[in-house]
Amino acid sequence: MNDLLDVTAQGALVRSRFTSVTKMDAPSKFFFSLEQKNGQKRFIHAVRTESGDLLSEPTEIHKQTVSFYSKLYSSERSGAQIVEESFLKDLPKLSEQVARELDRELTLAELHKALQGMENGRAPGIDGLPVEFYKAFWAVIGQDVLEVLNDSVNVGQLPLSCRRAVLTLLPKKGDLTHLKNWRPVSLLCTDLKLLSKALASRLTKVMEQITHQDQSYCVPDPGPARKPRWWTSSGTVYTGFHRAFSTCRRRKEGRGWSSYLAEPQPSDSSSSRDSSLDLET
Repeated sequence: MNDLLDVTAQGALVRSRFTSVTKMDAPSKFFFSLEQKNGQKRFIHAVRTESGDLLSEPTEIHKQTVSFYSKLYSSERSGAQIVEESFLKDLPKLSEQVARELDRELTLAELHKALQGMENGRAPGIDGLPVEFYKAFWAVIGQDVLEVLNDSVNVGQLPLSCRRAVLTLLPKKGDLTHLKNWRPVSLLCTDLKLLSKALASRLTKVMEQITHQDQSYCVPDPGPARKPRWWTSSGTVYTGFHRAFSTCRRRKEGRGWSSYLAEPQPSDSSSSRDSSLDLET
């Protein structure tokens, strides 16, 4: 009975957003009331359509929510080969030796190191398997996970669990009947996080070879040499580039670094949308 209470209390502890509990704390109604309170805050009682109509039926709320976030997560595409080539031609490139090192298959040691660096207590993805599960049973499942991920990279397609996310909505300020006032958070499966962290560790070793010396954002431990020199005239150039890049549409096609491209926004609204959002009930 005590073990059952401990498991139930740990679940309430996570959902009530507490990170630790002392020995004197019991699985009392305190944590369960916090869990219930947090759940009520995230419950959508009604939503408004674009025309201003208020929907309160659960089926209508669900339909409107799916429609809203399907549009939000849709990708816009247009073919502009000349823009792609001009954007890529002057970018720094890695040597063939370094590129081969990045493209080699993952190792069990890399995955285990990435797993040990992941935090506990995070919400799992669609498969329901948290980080703690992988850490507890890594000696049993580690080799299988490695083979699946390496095979997925070779084939060019990740498992279905890695290609789907559970969207949870967190309330922001303002009228919560407007879906724009709910912040979507994608809950990803642990195996995808594990793959991403292992590959990110590889990329960290070569980032200095392809990033500008003035770039400090997304560069681990940039140091004083990478502090942006805003007091020079180059600051105007970088600010102008930032504004220009903000008006571009980013898209991803194919594999590798060259798959991340930027295109200028078209002057009309005739661009097509390709919805890649898969929402499940």
